[in-house]
Amino acid sequence: LRLLDPTMASSDVNVVVTMTVVSCADLDDKATFGKQDPYVKGQTAGQKFQTPVCVDGGTTPVWTEGNVFKFIFYNRSVFNAAKLFLSVKNKNKFSDSTIGDLTLEWKDTIEHRDEEWGYVLQNSSDEAEGTVNLLINVFDPVEEAEKRALEEAHRAEVEAAAAAAEEAARVEMEAKMAEQAAAAAEAAAALEAAAEEERAELEARIAEQEAAAAALEAERQAAGEGA
Repeated sequence: LRLLDPTMASSDVNVVVTMTVVSCADLDDKATFGKQDPYVKGQTAGQKFQTPVCVDGGTTPVWTEGNVFKFIFYNRSVFNAAKLFLSVKNKNKFSDSTIGDLTLEWKDTIEHRDEEWGYVLQNSSDEAEGTVNLLINVFDPVEEAEKRALEEAHRAEVEAAAAAAEEAARVEMEAKMAEQAAAAAEAAAALEAAAEEERAELEARIAEQEAAAAALEAERQAAGEGA
């Protein structure tokens, strides 16, 4: 990974772009003999970059090293106004030839960030000359902070909802337990009342029987005395 201008890496940096030059496809063949040797070079906001030469890359070169570049912008406004100027060239012994050019505004890469995407190259006559495949990642601390704030707010909302649901469930459970306790107490009281009533009836029958027995005994004694 190449930090193209280390002097710009400070606490004032707001936006960092990491670009990987992956490959090219359908390039115009500029080689007279054999296969052409493409490489990619360019600049953005005064920060220059260049890939190694892909020897015998022909019309479909692929880069696997020295192809990741980091560009640093002081803030979002500078980033939004910046453009990427890129050229795909063929390495020659005496003078390198241009295969195709690309001019790209960084803000127009939003839809294809974090995925490999083919950008159309143009020649000097503005005709299509194949594509260059780039992988672009943009890190914006302000945007990341806003994203984290939204995530934290969402997490807090979810936690609050979960806590409210848990509290509601607890209250409902306690209400059910109180209802069940009240029903149990009412049932116990009813059983106790029924038992008490049964005891009272039994005692009344015993007293009645005792009174009847006493009356019979009194009559028997009276009859014995009369005889």
